[in-house]
Amino acid sequence: MPVTNWICNKCGITNEKIHFKCQICQQPKPIFWECVCKLKNPTAILRCSGCKRKRPPMFVGSVFMKSIDGKYTSISSFPAPSTINGETVAPSSGIGDVQVSSQTTTNSNLSSSISSNISSYDIFRKLSRPSRTVKKINYVDNEDKYRSSIEQCVQTNKQFIDKSFPPNIRSLYLVPAKANVNKTNRIYWLRPKEMRPPEIINPKSPVHLMPWCVIREPIASDITQGILGNCWLLSALAVLVEKPALLDRLLATQELSPYGIYRIRLYRDGKLTSMVIDDYFPCNSRRLLVYSCAKRKQLFVPLIEKAMARMYGCYESLVSGQTTQGLAALTGFPCRSIRTQVSLSPQNSNMRVCHSVLEEKTFNSDIIWALLLSYKTAGFLMGAACGCDKESTVPPEEYQEKGLLMLHAYSIISVVSIDRNRLLQLRNPWGSQVWNGDWSDQSPLWTDEMRLEYQPNKSSEGIFWMCFHDFQRYFEKVDVCKLRDNWYEERYEGYFPSSCVDVRYMSVFQVQIDEASTECEFTLYQESRRAINLYKKPLMPICAAVFQLKDKERQRNISTGDLVDFSGYKLREFVGCDVLLDKGIYLLTIYGFNHWNNRSIDSTKTGQNLRPRFVLSLHSSRFVTINCFCASPTLMGDTLIELTLSKGREKMHTEDVYSYYLHENWAGIVVVLENRNSERYLEAIFDATESTNLFSTRGALITQDTLPPMTR
Repeated sequence: MPVTNWICNKCGITNEKIHFKCQICQQPKPIFWECVCKLKNPTAILRCSGCKRKRPPMFVGSVFMKSIDGKYTSISSFPAPSTINGETVAPSSGIGDVQVSSQTTTNSNLSSSISSNISSYDIFRKLSRPSRTVKKINYVDNEDKYRSSIEQCVQTNKQFIDKSFPPNIRSLYLVPAKANVNKTNRIYWLRPKEMRPPEIINPKSPVHLMPWCVIREPIASDITQGILGNCWLLSALAVLVEKPALLDRLLATQELSPYGIYRIRLYRDGKLTSMVIDDYFPCNSRRLLVYSCAKRKQLFVPLIEKAMARMYGCYESLVSGQTTQGLAALTGFPCRSIRTQVSLSPQNSNMRVCHSVLEEKTFNSDIIWALLLSYKTAGFLMGAACGCDKESTVPPEEYQEKGLLMLHAYSIISVVSIDRNRLLQLRNPWGSQVWNGDWSDQSPLWTDEMRLEYQPNKSSEGIFWMCFHDFQRYFEKVDVCKLRDNWYEERYEGYFPSSCVDVRYMSVFQVQIDEASTECEFTLYQESRRAINLYKKPLMPICAAVFQLKDKERQRNISTGDLVDFSGYKLREFVGCDVLLDKGIYLLTIYGFNHWNNRSIDSTKTGQNLRPRFVLSLHSSRFVTINCFCASPTLMGDTLIELTLSKGREKMHTEDVYSYYLHENWAGIVVVLENRNSERYLEAIFDATESTNLFSTRGALITQDTLPPMTR
């Protein structure tokens, strides 16, 4: 970054030196620097006039926010590591600077919450911006690699070849040496001018006369799945084509390139990434695409599929997935899942509607239908997973009899109520094999008027209708992408701490809500195991939780407050927490433990940070302010205690000894003991040595603790 450029202290955008106002928010160019004590000083002064601290060096690092083309755009800068008054200051999670306190606090009294849980001062403050503004900003820049590649092609008079994703067997399989390749399934890498379209070609076919293009007013029925098991991606893409603006964001290059070079914009683990690829595609001996394709000689489907394969290392890495993963990768918006098969257990019989839709939460049929209608009305993108849970009595052969594919992803095109009939229109990305039960194309339930309006005659394109009752029987869950361009958003990147004392990477977020009834959606992403270098590593359970602070005026002495909601501690690539917040200040914490007590993570021999990475995204209906802090070692424990007290089960052992267990919606168990005696100590031994497939954050399956009077 040129030193002559300046960063707006309101929106964080980098501006050229010739501008004296921010080109985005019109904020005047700053002539002061702000000390950690919040005192503003003239830029010429090297020490704070109040606390005498040194002015931190500028532009050492920046908060993650990649442009839509993949180039970093500085959002908020933070100082380099330094020492202030004898106390260490170090960057945390790639986000900013934190002060690591040399003292730790203990939760010694039940009536008091955490004291000094947030280390000294906030790392930085960020202001959320409208989604349209963020995406517009992201579109600027990062054409360097793309343009330089084109210039090289012009100079050499050769077409572009992506050397990082070469047209050979290494780009096809996770383990090329073990690939079963013979003459019958041999792959040929061809460019469009050498390929044949997927339609049956005859001399009179209009497709035969069409030129290849990137997009030609695409529709869902254009998309056809190949031999690769990536229906999760194609079902997401099929609903995406209904939103031309979203497809335009994906395809940075929308014209046929004479040099065979294209740019595709994707979100990898919540992080915007721009992929520059060539147009070599895997084909068979008949010169037909072996993987996904689009009708009418369109290239947008194989281009997006190849960009995804390049992002994760090979085509085989795209096998198997969930529609939410495809929607998240293609849009970057919050994605959630709702179970459709209602459990008959008593705990679910009286479930009420709330504004927080947790991952895979179960509602009754009427609520599910109301949600589907509202989601479709709001313009959200939806897909469905065909299959049944363990409690289902539907035999697998019944799926085949009804024309459905078990463990397959479908797109939801329409959700309508017709004369008290609840109907859904779905699409199989295969483009064939459709539902043949009630409300199928030949069903007598359709009246002439209904047939004229809803046209149930597209089974040849993989599109069919079915009633909601049958949908609940055969489809396990609905995946929803909450597309809201008029909302505000921010994203953060960092690392999960490797232990409870790894405070340098123990980041928490304080969210200030200035208007009542502000909807917020937090999504926590971890690194996908699709990547060719990570596919052997297991996912770890992760969680995000929101607490409302009790004392909104305190900045350095923050308690956990009351739990508002949490995502659940789940084995997912990403989890979400959707909340409706009143005016006030809230604390957002994140959790991930399965990498703890791993000595290789803390090894500095390679100089690499081996801690698992995370990306946190915030989408809000109104303007919010976010502060990022570094937590003290006690904060994670105290927030878990508050979470367990709110969501766990209480058990009384004696008059003075209580325990709380959190295991529902939690991949594991959290145990909290409480000593209510005002005089006696309590000794507790927890023994889980006979358990299997269990990980302990303590590093041992048997622990012994002593609790002083009136502590937990």
